[in-house]
Amino acid sequence: LIILCNDNEIMMRLFEQIKPTNIYYENASLVMQGQSNFDSGFEWGSWLSSVLTARSVYDIVEHESNDLVAFMGFVEQEITSRLSRNKTASIAMARILVRLMDYQYQTMVFGDKKRCQGRRGNCTAIAYIAGYDMYQDIGALVPTLNTAVGRVDLRKAVNPEVYMFFEEVVRPNLLKLEEYLSESLGLFILHRASVNREALFLFDEIVDALNVTYLRTMQVRSLYEFVGRGTKTRLWDARVALDKARSCIDRRQKKYQVPFAWVASWSKNPTVYQYRYLWTVKSMYYWWRDEAIA
Repeated sequence: LIILCNDNEIMMRLFEQIKPTNIYYENASLVMQGQSNFDSGFEWGSWLSSVLTARSVYDIVEHESNDLVAFMGFVEQEITSRLSRNKTASIAMARILVRLMDYQYQTMVFGDKKRCQGRRGNCTAIAYIAGYDMYQDIGALVPTLNTAVGRVDLRKAVNPEVYMFFEEVVRPNLLKLEEYLSESLGLFILHRASVNREALFLFDEIVDALNVTYLRTMQVRSLYEFVGRGTKTRLWDARVALDKARSCIDRRQKKYQVPFAWVASWSKNPTVYQYRYLWTVKSMYYWWRDEAIA
């Protein structure tokens, strides 16, 4: 299974500790209740994650020994049944998405192992493109309270020695991810004409998800380069990325299946999350905070 987790960084730490061994519960009264999928229903493109999870429950493809090949088959079936009746286009779109998922898995979770020199938490892409707020700042000061994947503090990047680590270890990883996202996005969009009319909204949701991830990666990389190098053009690049992402977010929010104010205001909401995460999307809080720090 490929786990994509965009808003709970502690899961990344746990994921790295998982070993292929027997799992048991110390509390014998706890009963396994079947497949579970971490999903609020508002993550962009979550429909694909949900249907793939459901399919894997009743068809585990025992005859295929390669996990990635089996996963590719799942994605091809879903793209064909939901997005496009054009078999050639469906296979092409599935391959683009699966290769991108695998690439994100490597860069976001593990980073560049050869460059990390035993400091994995500081060089994974997810450590930088995920949102940071004051709780993570406190955790950096008090390690026992820290639940976030560590990263080079943007404030400290003004120090040449600190920035050098980002430049040599982190930046290449972010840049590769950024370029791969851009390439995948361009290739995926080419198949829009092959998508069934009634499924265009599903296709566009994936496009926006790819686009905003690409723009966030560009923004973060540019802000670190601005702070570390003092290059003002990088601040401009970061601001352009934020403005483009604003348009992307506005477009997605209009597609919510409930009135926007119900789920994205600064108040309790009917989603499974109670900590107002859709408000931080609407306000682009984490984007603006990083720019303000820079």
